[in-house]
Amino acid sequence: MAISLIATIQKWKGLSTDEKPSEKVSAGSTFEETDTGKRFVYLSNSWIEDLSEPLSISKAVDIGNTQKDLLEQILIEIIAQNRANGIVP
Repeated sequence: MAISLIATIQKWKGLSTDEKPSEKVSAGSTFEETDTGKRFVYLSNSWIEDLSEPLSISKAVDIGNTQKDLLEQILIEIIAQNRANGIVP
């Protein structure tokens, strides 16, 4: 099988007041508003604001700690319910 190009993802930059490209734009292309810092991704024939943010190490640690705290709280509640029902671990 020969290799063939399916689409070329484009990266655009402009002001928030600029009209975003709408013709011959490949899905997955991006537009960055240089005055607001907002990023948009072209999907389903429209520009959708990209609300994702890069995951830093400190953010990943915060997420992990939050998950750990939630799981500990769930475990404490399960143990308390089991004890209240006469089930002792």
